[in-house]
Amino acid sequence: MSLFETKSIPPIPFLAELREEVLKHSLKRMPKWKFRFAPDIVVQLQPKPTVLLSAAATASGLKPKYQHFVGVAVMGEGVTGAALKQLPKRPCPAWWQIKFEIYTHDPGTDWLLHRTSGAWQAGSDRAGIVSPVERVVAALRDGYFTASMPPKMAFTSLHDLRQSTDRSRLDGAVDRPGMRGHQHTSSAVSDHRRSSPRESKRSVIVMRRRRKSEEDKALAENAYLLRAWWKWHAEQLQEALTGAHRDVIGRLMAELTDLRSADALVAFIETVDWSAVDANTRLIALHEINSAICKVREKRGLDAIDDALPGEPPRAFQVIRSIIHE
Repeated sequence: MSLFETKSIPPIPFLAELREEVLKHSLKRMPKWKFRFAPDIVVQLQPKPTVLLSAAATASGLKPKYQHFVGVAVMGEGVTGAALKQLPKRPCPAWWQIKFEIYTHDPGTDWLLHRTSGAWQAGSDRAGIVSPVERVVAALRDGYFTASMPPKMAFTSLHDLRQSTDRSRLDGAVDRPGMRGHQHTSSAVSDHRRSSPRESKRSVIVMRRRRKSEEDKALAENAYLLRAWWKWHAEQLQEALTGAHRDVIGRLMAELTDLRSADALVAFIETVDWSAVDANTRLIALHEINSAICKVREKRGLDAIDDALPGEPPRAFQVIRSIIHE
């Protein structure tokens, strides 16, 4: 398999809408969203604006990239989000890293995932680089962003990005309280200009307020993204309840309203001919099933998501997902 092979994936409407919301705010400061696709895979996605090509570039065969994202994925036992910023150093379990792009040349067609590079730990099997690519593609094709709630870590990156942008200015004020607007020319000058304890305290209070303001802005932005997520899913469900497969979705929602048994839910899913249901409606159904299962588990004091690890029997949602995608 070629390292730079391109794979097709179905469009992901939520990511597309989220990208548009980000671009409305800025074309320069692009957040980096981090997700855990599996216990041993972490993924980072960053939206990118579409670059309009010149006539000469178009004539040479180049095409603009719509719905453009750049991504990084790291696979390894016990891998954490820190590996997306700096790869683990020995001694550590074997790891593989891929970098990729997601885009489409025609907004009306499937998206493409194109690998741009790959790396692996020295001494690891080079052939293992194929696995993270296939698993990332499989997760996106199986509706990862539709069938599950995005991890909380995805909604912290905008805050981190804003903090990193202002870090030099904030650090300077904290290191030199009361000296804002002045430069150190020598230790003697520094001692001469040193502020009084009262002025230093006032400067620290101002800095704390500034940081609090930045945190409030980040929390508001995260809340906005979360509301957009739920609003989009509510609209999708409403369309499905009035669409061609409204009977299937209606019976499913009735089943989920009084969900008590995983076995009963699996039995109901098996009675539906999912091959006759379009892909988008299947993804909507998976999302509603996942949300209902998570709510039941949380009411019982369990973790919302508890997918089986490799070698373990599949959980109810994993069985249902395989039935719906058959």
